[in-house]
Amino acid sequence: MKKRVVLFITVCAVGVLMLALWLVMRAPQLPQIVLPTITGQSIDVGSYRGQVVIVNFWATWCAPCRKEIPDLINLSVNYSDDVRVIGINSERVTPEKLGEFIDAFAISYPIVPYIPDLLGAFGEVIGLPTTIIFDRDGREVLRHAGYASTTQLSQWTQCLVANQAVDCQL
Repeated sequence: MKKRVVLFITVCAVGVLMLALWLVMRAPQLPQIVLPTITGQSIDVGSYRGQVVIVNFWATWCAPCRKEIPDLINLSVNYSDDVRVIGINSERVTPEKLGEFIDAFAISYPIVPYIPDLLGAFGEVIGLPTTIIFDRDGREVLRHAGYASTTQLSQWTQCLVANQAVDCQL
């Protein structure tokens, strides 16, 4: 009887491990694309592998988006060796207005202007802000629609920089 119980537990444990491995393997990947920034530079997103990548979809009119910007700036500065933040504007706005907004908020991370075809590259964005975080291996580990607090952004980033995504319960 004990052997059957041990066998059953072993089979269940292997099954859970296989399921976890399958879920990790099918996670969306960081797209291999080049993005134009508002400054005229290009971002080769694929070259960011090995770093944590935070992609934030936002708009100038979005109050929660505005509230997140200082935290995203702090993350990009405080974790500059390990984290890349990319802001993707999700509205049709003139380059002049977008530039004024960037200056007013002192945004130091790269901003990609609105490009309709770009939204599909990162999967569905159902609301603003939407934050998508990729681990160092380029796997999407978090997709958060809505405002992300300072505490949430800090915890997520610290866990991923420490390579502990599983322990963080993202």
